[in-house]
Amino acid sequence: MELHFNRFPGGRDKALLFSFDDGRIEDRRLVSLMNQYGLKGTFHLNSGNIGKEKYVRPEEIRTLYAGHEVAGHTRTHVFLGQVPARMRLEELMADRECLEALSGQIVRGLSWPYGSFDPEISETARICGYEYSRTTVDTNQLQPPEDLLAWNPTMHHSGVTAELWRRFLDNHRDDMRMMMIWGHSYEFDTEEKWAHLSEMFRKMGGRQDVWYATCIQAAEYLKAARRLVVSASMHRVYNPSAVTVWVEADGKNAAIPGGAEISL
Repeated sequence: MELHFNRFPGGRDKALLFSFDDGRIEDRRLVSLMNQYGLKGTFHLNSGNIGKEKYVRPEEIRTLYAGHEVAGHTRTHVFLGQVPARMRLEELMADRECLEALSGQIVRGLSWPYGSFDPEISETARICGYEYSRTTVDTNQLQPPEDLLAWNPTMHHSGVTAELWRRFLDNHRDDMRMMMIWGHSYEFDTEEKWAHLSEMFRKMGGRQDVWYATCIQAAEYLKAARRLVVSASMHRVYNPSAVTVWVEADGKNAAIPGGAEISL
């Protein structure tokens, strides 16, 4: 039995994620474009800035980001590596509590302001209830993250190239490819940049072979896939999670429902 854990929901081998920081008013136009092309986004907000000039208003959070993920970015966009442990705790927990009240979502994701973190800060985030955290370190690679609390993105939106997109779509590959594109909506500060973004979204959206996911959806799926239990013969697989996981067994896709044990 050839068994590979290299499939996303629906048996797809590609997942596309978008992660944007700060919650600036340009998110309104960005979300509208994402909705137009069927894309999913994760929006990392600083709750202490919501309602200030150039930032989204508290009363629009729930509707603006409906269908997308609201995630943390600390309360005041602080360098976490340059403040005492108590301030880190307050920045992380207060942001999560406020964003949950405004969005109606359980906030489980985070991006590090300025990319500032270390193992101790990561552990603080985990204690505060965050299940993943995105860095600012571009990899130009398409592998899923090994450490969800130090999740390096594929590329800033300004660096996405035709060659990177070709590698992502390559049908000759037989691996699990995940592309995470990150940035800030205010960086699209000219009509030319917005037009370029719209064209990029048009090319990326509407594909049946791509799973469009938020960061927390992808994190949940990866954790579930890594928990699969396989028999010694590799002919039986048990899925102890609540998430249906897809695998490739002897070249064919198979779905393993949450809580089920199946023969392949």
